Amino acid sequence: MCGDLRIARGRLPAAVLSAVLLFAGGTALEAEPKSVTAVKAERPPRIDGVLSAGEWDKAARLENFIQFEPRKGEPATERTAAWFLYDEENLYFAVHAYDTQPARIKARINSRDWELNQDDSVTVYLDTFHDRRTCYFFSVNPLSTQADGRVQDDGRVQDVTWDAAWSVAARIVADGWVAEFAIPLRILMFRAGRDRIWGINIGRTRPSDLEHAFWAGPLESPFRVSQYGELRGLALERGGARRYDVIPYSLGRYEQGGALRGDLGLDIRYTCLLYTSDAADEEDS
Repeated sequence: MCGDLRIARGRLPAAVLSAVLLFAGGTALEAEPKSVTAVKAERPPRIDGVLSAGEWDKAARLENFIQFEPRKGEPATERTAAWFLYDEENLYFAVHAYDTQPARIKARINSRDWELNQDDSVTVYLDTFHDRRTCYFFSVNPLSTQADGRVQDDGRVQDVTWDAAWSVAARIVADGWVAEFAIPLRILMFRAGRDRIWGINIGRTRPSDLEHAFWAGPLESPFRVSQYGELRGLALERGGARRYDVIPYSLGRYEQGGALRGDLGLDIRYTCLLYTSDAADEEDS
C-alpha cells in the first residue's frame, strides 16, 4: 500500500533517521567522485625516473591513497604521491611510492605484459570517454617493466592483448621507488575539445604486505571504472587514435622466364570503440 511518509513528532534514533533520509533522498547521499584539475606543462618533463627539482612543482597532485585490500577503505599504510601534466603530444605522470622498508621492495619481472601484481607496481587507469565503463591501463614495476591493456563493461572484461608504444622509467631510491610515464595521446581514443573530463585512477601494489591501494576509492574491484575519480579541465585540440588504419602493401613474385610480377593493395584495420555512447554524449550536451 502506497501513501505519504509521516514522521511522528519527537526525536528519532540516529539509525532510523539515516534510513529515512536514504529512502527519501535516493542517490543524493552518494559521495562526489574524487577529482583533480589538469595542468598543461610549460615544458615536457624528462622521463628518466628522477624527480628533478622544479620539474613537477606546478603539476596536478594526487595523494591520500585508500586501501582496496587487505583493509578496504582504510588509508594506505605507506604514502604514495603522484603528479600529472600534459601537452599537445603526451600525458605525463610521476609517482613516488614511498616505503619505510625499501629492502622489502620486490622487483623481479622483466618481461613485458606479464602480471605485475607479484612485484611492487604502479598502474595508471584512464577512462578517456568518461563513460564510467571503459578504460586503458598502464602498469610498471621498479625495473621499468611495462604492462598495458584495456577494460570494458565496468571491469568485467579485460583485454591484455592491446599493446601500444609509451615510455616509462622507474628506479628504487632511498625512501621507496619512483616511476615517470609519458603516454602519447595518439595511442588513445577520446573526443577533442575544451574542458574535457576523463575518469582517472592510480593504483599501487605492495606484495610485502599484500596491500593494494588506490587514489580514488574504496573500490569494489580494481577495474571498477564507475568508481574512479575525475580528471577535469583537459583542453584537447585534436583527437587521438583513429578507429581504423589504412596500410598500403605490395607483393612481388618472379614467374617462369624471369618476369617480375607485382600487386598493390590496401589493408584496412578497424578498431572497435570501447566507450558507451550514451554516457559519453552527455558530456557534449
